[in-house]
Amino acid sequence: MDARIVLHNLEIGEDNLPRLAIRPYPQQYVRTWKLKDGTPILIRPIRPEDEPMMVKFHGTLSENTVLFRYFGLLKLERRVAHDRLVRMCFNDYDRELAIVAVSILPGLSHRYF
Repeated sequence: MDARIVLHNLEIGEDNLPRLAIRPYPQQYVRTWKLKDGTPILIRPIRPEDEPMMVKFHGTLSENTVLFRYFGLLKLERRVAHDRLVRMCFNDYDRELAIVAVSILPGLSHRYF
């Protein structure tokens, strides 16, 4: 294996640095919001560690919701298949972006909307 670190002079602006192969998490898209009922939520790009919450989320969807979301019925096993969720949760933030809304009520576990 080979590892390499390239240091740049502090006078070089960030715009003049080489582009990273893997883009960093796009923190600029993270926002808090309130639903009509006052529930505070966090809207943010999805992260790889969100996969278990996506499995729970899909377990709560009604058949009608699945029909409208996917324009057809998809069985739960297919919706929560690891290979499918990897494509959703592991984004190349330079090319695609999946956004999630997560409840942030104190004392409650996170919940997707």
